[in-house]
Amino acid sequence: MTNKIKILLTAVLICLCTVPLFAREFSFGPTRSFERPPEPRLVYPISDIVIIAGDALEFKWWHANIGIDRYEFNLYKGNEMFSEDLMLKKILPFTQSSIQIDASLFEAGKIYTWSLRQVADSGIKSDKSFITFRVKK
Repeated sequence: MTNKIKILLTAVLICLCTVPLFAREFSFGPTRSFERPPEPRLVYPISDIVIIAGDALEFKWWHANIGIDRYEFNLYKGNEMFSEDLMLKKILPFTQSSIQIDASLFEAGKIYTWSLRQVADSGIKSDKSFITFRVKK
């Protein structure tokens, strides 16, 4: 084998071994088992006042990042996230980006808080994203 071929084969071997390491360092979303996923981005409702005109209120968020296994959705009565104020808790698959909640759960003039958390494939949870709003019907 000539020296040029040996050098070329060595370069190809080095690339094959180092590219996956380089790609993992600069990829999007959590890739290591110890990384905390980012908090989710909420889409709706995100205003102080929410008008419920139909049979349900739809809560929406941006789709999961790479490495997300599921979401934890919580709905609280009031402007705090205390366990005694928890009205609804749902575990949702990472493919879901919204949930509809029956309008009968909400009272006109009352304040509610919804929170969402991402859970990574490793089980590590993100910080909660949350919004507090007042209902008008």
